[in-house]
Order: sequence, then structure tokens, then C-alpha cells
Amino acid sequence: MKRILLSLICLILICISLYFGVDYLSTKKIDLIEVIVASRDIGPREIIEVNDIKTIFIPRDYVLENAINKPEEIIGKITSLQGLIPKDSLFYKTQLDSINKIPDAAVPLLQRNEVAFHITNDSGGLDLSTFIIGQTVDIYGTINQRNETPIFDLLLSSVRVVSIKDRKGIEIGKESTGSPYSITLAINQDHISILSMIRKTGTLELYATSKSYSGKESKLNEDSKILEFIK
Repeated sequence: MKRILLSLICLILICISLYFGVDYLSTKKIDLIEVIVASRDIGPREIIEVNDIKTIFIPRDYVLENAINKPEEIIGKITSLQGLIPKDSLFYKTQLDSINKIPDAAVPLLQRNEVAFHITNDSGGLDLSTFIIGQTVDIYGTINQRNETPIFDLLLSSVRVVSIKDRKGIEIGKESTGSPYSITLAINQDHISILSMIRKTGTLELYATSKSYSGKESKLNEDSKILEFIK
């Protein structure tokens, strides 16, 4: 009985050794490597976040030369307009762009019910050099009245900056060292008509204040004196 049990144990050990030996040789022969793939189906013009990627092992021969396998070259990038990146697919250089290099860079940064509102510095009176993408600002409006004192008041607070470009339409930053000419703001779509009306009859000014960094984004100052003149 002891001999049978001992033989059985030896047989099990041999089988285990063979299994791991074959597995090791197979892995070594196939040459598996760890790669970064999509953790879900990713559509056009989506910004890649940490949760959108994962790692798996695949044969090295399956990885094409233009595949991207560094997280810092994937996270924060935006997918191109063409096609879909399926779940478990590799990322390729032709599929991703830097946000500041695409014409519609501001659009993916908008939240629900927000639209892009552009302000240009045509008159030269608007200093955009103090603003950066991602910060929030307050929008003040001025309406000039004939023979009366101009009306100046806060319109919107906590408005997010999503793009700043030079006169050539190039995003300020690494791609352009020119002077800021236009700024794009994320505005609640319900407030666009108010800003458009004031821009036609008066002027808009941007300020970074303590109110800019508190509360709800693109919040309308319902007590603004200017609103009485555009109803």
C-alpha cells in the first residue's frame, strides 16, 4: 500500500514538473511580452484616462512597430476622428493626437449642456496672457448708455477656460510662443444668448477672482444689473 501511495505521489510530481516545464518552454519559445491595450471600446474624440487602459501578455510577433506601449504616451491623449479602438486592442500612433494639436480641441473638454464660447482680442484691450487652460474665470459685462454712466457688473462666475490660441489658430503652449489672441470658454448653453447679446451692445471682460474657483461652473449672476437691459 505504501509503495502504491509513494508511486502515486511520484507520478503526480512528475506530471506537475512536466506541466510547468512545458509551460516555461512554450512561453520562452513564443516570447510573450506585456503590452498596453484598451480596457473598453473607445470611440472617436475621447480623452484617454487611466481606467481606459490595462496590460496583457501577447506574443511579441503580434506587436507592430507603430504600437504605443508607454502609459505616458497614451493617457491624456485624444482619439482621432477615424474609427473605434476596440476593447483589448493595442494603441497605435495613428489613432491618438495631442489635444492642443487638433482643430476642435476644446470640444472634448466640454461637459454636458456646455458649449464653446470664443472671445477674440481684436481691439487689443483684452489681456489673455494671464490665463491658462483649465482655470476658471469670471465674466463681467459693460453696456454703454447714451449720455449716462456705463453699466458694469458680474455676469457669470466659475467659467472654465478650455482653449487659448494665437492669431494663427495654434494652441498657446509647446506649439506656439506667440501672444494669445483668442480664448474659448465652457459656457452653459442656457447663457449663450445673454453673452452674445452683450457682446453686440457692449463689451465682455474676464477676471480671475476668488469667486472664480468656487461653486457651480458657469453660474449666472441672476442679480446682475445688466440683465435688466437685455430682456
